Amino acid sequence: MDIQDLGSLGELIGGIAVVASVIYLAIQIRHGISGYRSQTILETTNHFSNLQLELAKSDTLLQAWAKAERGDTLEPLDARRVINIVSSYLIGFENMHAQAAQGMMDQEAYDARRVVIASLMAYTGIWDWWRAMGKNQFPPAFAADVEKAVKDFKIEVDET
Repeated sequence: MDIQDLGSLGELIGGIAVVASVIYLAIQIRHGISGYRSQTILETTNHFSNLQLELAKSDTLLQAWAKAERGDTLEPLDARRVINIVSSYLIGFENMHAQAAQGMMDQEAYDARRVVIASLMAYTGIWDWWRAMGKNQFPPAFAADVEKAVKDFKIEVDET
């Protein structure tokens, strides 16, 4: 075997090493994306779990929330409490919407929550808040989807 044969063998080994490196990197990237998706799901779950836990720990918040669910008239402080709770829910849903749009969360997971998003709009004072200023606090694509969900699920809101 002469020097030229050794050079050819070296090139072959180098080519194989490059292909192996590319395959290894592709596997690593796939694992990284999978880990990111898992982290996204965990953070979203934590957001909603923490919100519900905070709500459950406060009689004042629970009473305001129950009044809003029933459609009762709310005192200004209770109305503010309910708006803050709904806003926090919507922040979580907006994150889900964005993650699903980027392929980092299952679209079906977000779609399954759209009925909840729409239902929140029927609570006392929420639709008025949404139309006056709430929707301006969110990206236009999410705001449009909230309004579409209200129509899709035939949620009754005061359109006046």
